[in-house]
Amino acid sequence: MDEKMKEKILKAIGMRAAGYETSESVEEYTVTDGETVLTRRKITTKSVPPDIAAAKLLFELMPDETANMTEEELRREKERLLRLLAKSDAASGKGGSASGKDKNGAGGKGKSAGGRQGK
Repeated sequence: MDEKMKEKILKAIGMRAAGYETSESVEEYTVTDGETVLTRRKITTKSVPPDIAAAKLLFELMPDETANMTEEELRREKERLLRLLAKSDAASGKGGSASGKDKNGAGGKGKSAGGRQGK
């Protein structure tokens, strides 16, 4: 694979990882008196949210980007990506927590760690 193709693929994965907006145009034509005339045009804007799988793939394809990061830099990047995912989920109405933890920092669902419940 040549370098231009690699750059194009990495750019596409990067766009998918970061999220993007795109517009789509639909046009309708009619034939009147043997002439084609544009009768209707609809332009819509679509927002594509960030994709964590694409971000992970991008990091795997470019290990030199993260290989030199300190633990603190990796932690900050993780937090940044989780905030971005939570913001994306909130915008799409999915709700929930991106980290899988509740507001107290405990993971998972179920009974509290207090033992048996009263009868």
